[in-house]
Amino acid sequence: MKRSIALRTLALTGTALGAFAQDYDLFLKRKPDIGIFGGFQGWRDWHAVDKSIDGGELVKGGLLGARAGWDLNKRWGLETAYTYGVNNLRLFPQDSNRTLAFGARNHSLGLNPVFHFTGPASMVRPFVTAGAGGMWFKPTGSAKDIARRPDLAALGTGRLDDKFSAAFNYGGGVKVNLNRLLQFRLDARNVLTPFPHFILPGAAPVPGGVYISPRGWASGLQLTGGVGLRLGGVQADTSSKGFKLTLSTDGAQVPVGTSRAIKASTDLPGKITPKYEWTLNGAKTGDAGNSLTVTPPAPGDYQVCAVASAARHNATSECLTLTAVDSAKKDATLTLTANPPAVIPGATAAVTAASNAGEGARYAWTVNGQPVDETGANYTFRTDGKAPGNYEVCSTVSAAAYSSSKQCTTVTVRECGKPEVTVAQSAGEVFSGEKAELGFRAAPNACGSPVALNYSATEGTVAAGPNGAVFDSSSVAFDMANRSKLQRKTVTVTATARDAQGNTAASESKVIVKLRPAAQRLDDLIFAQGSSRVNNCAKRLLLEVLAPRLQQDPSARVVLVGYIDESEKTASRLVRTKSGKRVRRVVTGLDRSRVLNAAAVIGAGKGICASIEMDRIKVSFAGTSQGSEPRPAFCGSSATPRTTGISASDKRMPHRRVEVWIVPEGAEMPAGPASDAPAVQIKALGCPR
Repeated sequence: MKRSIALRTLALTGTALGAFAQDYDLFLKRKPDIGIFGGFQGWRDWHAVDKSIDGGELVKGGLLGARAGWDLNKRWGLETAYTYGVNNLRLFPQDSNRTLAFGARNHSLGLNPVFHFTGPASMVRPFVTAGAGGMWFKPTGSAKDIARRPDLAALGTGRLDDKFSAAFNYGGGVKVNLNRLLQFRLDARNVLTPFPHFILPGAAPVPGGVYISPRGWASGLQLTGGVGLRLGGVQADTSSKGFKLTLSTDGAQVPVGTSRAIKASTDLPGKITPKYEWTLNGAKTGDAGNSLTVTPPAPGDYQVCAVASAARHNATSECLTLTAVDSAKKDATLTLTANPPAVIPGATAAVTAASNAGEGARYAWTVNGQPVDETGANYTFRTDGKAPGNYEVCSTVSAAAYSSSKQCTTVTVRECGKPEVTVAQSAGEVFSGEKAELGFRAAPNACGSPVALNYSATEGTVAAGPNGAVFDSSSVAFDMANRSKLQRKTVTVTATARDAQGNTAASESKVIVKLRPAAQRLDDLIFAQGSSRVNNCAKRLLLEVLAPRLQQDPSARVVLVGYIDESEKTASRLVRTKSGKRVRRVVTGLDRSRVLNAAAVIGAGKGICASIEMDRIKVSFAGTSQGSEPRPAFCGSSATPRTTGISASDKRMPHRRVEVWIVPEGAEMPAGPASDAPAVQIKALGCPR
């Protein structure tokens, strides 16, 4: 491990010396950065850092020092430092509880290469370092005098003396540049040196004597903080940089025999003066200033170029062309034509320039005074991003032997406006599940731009149809748990028109969707075998459930449908003749009797029976058809009269029944024919017992 640290220190030093050699001249000219520091220093045995040194120890103490350093380049630096530490020596005589204390100091001098992670101009500069030097451990004068006392010298302290050895250090820290002069710094380092045994024996010379063991390497931790002066300043950036070169003149055309000055300018700081080299049509002119005067001897184009260079900057070049024309110029004619002169948004207009200047003429175009990228005789005016209004398109023609001429024309971007949406017819009202056509129509804007229609609805679905929109009410939601009344819901259908310019318009139409009320079936009235008597359970259903609901809804009707079981086709019962004789006769019309008796309970108007209007009672006699699934009702003992013996276990019992339907106004009648109740017969029955 010690060899590895030493080798790494030598490698780091070699790298720094390489940087030092490259910038040796700069190093000699720079002043050092200097500083002072202080902090903590503690020593441990390298081989057993968690244990005290066998036979003695160095007490933790303070540390003071001073350093000087140089920045060799942006990253590498070199520094030297002196430290003064206070670490007193304690000795532990063999097999004794005594402790002998002696004052001790240490001095070190080292040279370290430093690698920074940021440049000199940075405010915060983290760094790592490793180096080598010497370490001098020195007992104080009074400590030596005490060690040579006869009583202590007999224990082996008489040899206490100075110890000098080589030392290696490594660590890192951070520099904080407070300004161009002041610097704050924090360091954490570890120092490796042969153990400072102060010339004392490695084993007790006598019983109870003093010694220091082992005699390997000592490790010293240094934590310091300090301040310094940056006398070396901030190292200049030596890398090459680019800059901008611009050539300018009073005009691109110059009469033959007339002098014209071309000036060069850069964006370099004022304290940097660049050098210039000029060429005219590729030949060097010998001028080195920031301007060149050209006097064309004959008509034609003259290319003027300049190359500028400055210290620590990359050379750059720029060119321009002068056109020499005859002194006696012809008047150039120019005519502009816009086709078409007015365009809609998204379209283009072709603007054509016609001139007598010939094919070599150049044209400079502007729109509302702003130059555009076109030099030919044809310019395409585009409306992208342009608001409606008038635009002035101008062109200036220039050519050798011709005076320049400028003409303008106007191109109008039309104001198209929005499309229009109307609805020719409204669907009005539809029942749930039905479809309706809405006659939406879209008209284009003033420019005739194509229009597309899209539809949406607050509920249901809507799609395009041959005559506008087709609205489907199938998915409109209603309260399906409450079908006793007609339900209505208003749905808004919106048609949105969008044209090619992105303009939109919308129109709405209201559709009322209705849900018809539905007939509701109550529990069946159950009868005993061969009997049409309405038992107590059935009466309770008729009087406590059906009648109140009919009274609450005066427009509702009731439909009673009577049934018999197959076994009741030949049913018979005992009847008493006029002479008093009891005979058995076949029962007929049992389904009718059951319906009429049930109707009497709700319409007789006597006794406990209700008084529902007869025209609201509809009846039907289905015999044994059993056209619907039975729905028997049981009310405990009331459904099993003593005289009939109805039992819930009777499998044929549900077929001896009367179906009960409540039909709200507007609802469809339940399946099967139904007729008006025979009011006279029902009234004649009175209120059944």
